[in-house]
Amino acid sequence: MLKNTHHILSSPPGEALPDRRMYALKMAWRLRWFFAIILAGGYGASVCTGLLGFIFTQNASYLVLASAPLVLLPAIRYLVPMHRFQYWIEVGKIAGKAQAQRGRVERRKQS
Repeated sequence: MLKNTHHILSSPPGEALPDRRMYALKMAWRLRWFFAIILAGGYGASVCTGLLGFIFTQNASYLVLASAPLVLLPAIRYLVPMHRFQYWIEVGKIAGKAQAQRGRVERRKQS
């Protein structure tokens, strides 16, 4: 192990460490772009295989692959940032489910 590794882990004097929130936001956007590229590649591969399968076999069932893969569709929801209004709707749904769960637990205790 290197003896002088402390200077790598600490910032130079007078230079502030990066804000953790900015780092987390930057990494979140990098992950979003990574998965967006992966999803685009998946869609492209699906369309290509569907069209090539249809061209080579003249079987129309391969055209189903040319449509959007249903497995990849829910993943798009996690790539797009949620609007503030949608966020509060989701928070309300979660709170409603939690309140319903607490009500069921209370009814079970009373029975």
